[in-house]
Amino acid sequence: MTTNTEFLPREPQNPQELADMVQNAMTQIQEKFGQM
Repeated sequence: MTTNTEFLPREPQNPQELADMVQNAMTQIQEKFGQM
């Protein structure tokens, strides 16, 4: 499994950590679009 190092600072260690990373990314994207 390869990761996009520009998006993820490091490889997630488990599915829960991966889910947290995705949720955090989605929140940041929504905040950026909300400011537009």
